[in-house]
Amino acid sequence: MIQDSGINWIRLDSRNQLINHYWDLLKEIDLYIHRHNDLEDATYWAICRDNTTHNEIFCSNNTGKTITTPWTTVAKEFPELSIIQRKLQLHAYIGRTMVGNWGIHRHCYAPDSAWNIAIFDSGCSNGHVDFYKTSTSKLDPNNAYYEDEVDFNSDGFTLWESVPIMTGDMLSLNTWAWHSHITENRNVCAFLSCLKNTPPGTGTRSRIKRTLKEVEKT
Repeated sequence: MIQDSGINWIRLDSRNQLINHYWDLLKEIDLYIHRHNDLEDATYWAICRDNTTHNEIFCSNNTGKTITTPWTTVAKEFPELSIIQRKLQLHAYIGRTMVGNWGIHRHCYAPDSAWNIAIFDSGCSNGHVDFYKTSTSKLDPNNAYYEDEVDFNSDGFTLWESVPIMTGDMLSLNTWAWHSHITENRNVCAFLSCLKNTPPGTGTRSRIKRTLKEVEKT
């Protein structure tokens, strides 16, 4: 299931049957969400079971609105969703976002969930995710939903590593590391899921790799 990895990323094998089936399922759910919600001008939508702050639609004019389709409805309509997420040890959350050339930022789903799985669904022909080191931080590592952004030219940030991204790529990314994503256009779409038991710190990447290898055996 693992094709390659770096310090803050793991590239999943796009030939893996389970991951590809999950991607197909997410595309079906996306169509379902579109049929039941007003997603005009939406740059992001998400639903989850555990925390209502993630049930939202975010639009390009910086306005947000609540998504009207609850997690329970989606889980009932697509029973395989919960099965696959349990196998991959994912939170009961899915999102779809437009990936743009944002500044340097970091975020996490929960204190124990610093890594995600990002499936780049469309629009990405030549992009990359860059990770940065910094000696200072304005963020509280115990704040589960805090997200901060700095300018690309901010002092104190040094490029750490870079991973290329293209349509069809499936990556697990450490989103609690400072990072940015660079794309050729604003039409890059990605599906997002969040891994359980992946707190910030050393050892987490190795645990994820062991988990994925165990899943591949089942």
